[in-house]
This record gives sequence, C-alpha cells and structure tokens, in this order.
Amino acid sequence: MKLRNINIRKIIRFQFIAWIGTLVNLAILWLLHGRLEMAVPVAGAIAIELAIIHNFTWHYFVTWNTR
Repeated sequence: MKLRNINIRKIIRFQFIAWIGTLVNLAILWLLHGRLEMAVPVAGAIAIELAIIHNFTWHYFVTWNTR
C-alpha cells in the first residue's frame, strides 16, 4: 500500500509540474509576442525551450529526487 501511495504522489507531482510548464509556455509566448511583438516562430521557440527547462529542472529536483 505504501508503494502505491508513493507512485500516486509522483504522478500528481508530475502532472502539477507539467501544467505549470504549460502556463510558463503561454506566459512567455504572451510576453514575447503579445507585448514585445516578436515574431511568432521565434517567440514560440523561446517559450517552448523555457518550458522544457522549467519542467526538466522541477522534475529533477521534485518528482525524481529519490532516484
């Protein structure tokens, strides 16, 4: 039972971080394209990369810190 609870907690953490990564992506895209009027392909690429870095960092230190 304890192992199952740990797995469910990791799944919840993983999903929470992924949703925050989506918000990071949208916020950066809004900032770069909407406010700074950067071209969509460039702004999109930067937003995606920052979201990937965000997700990787948080997953490394929060979700998979026991490995």
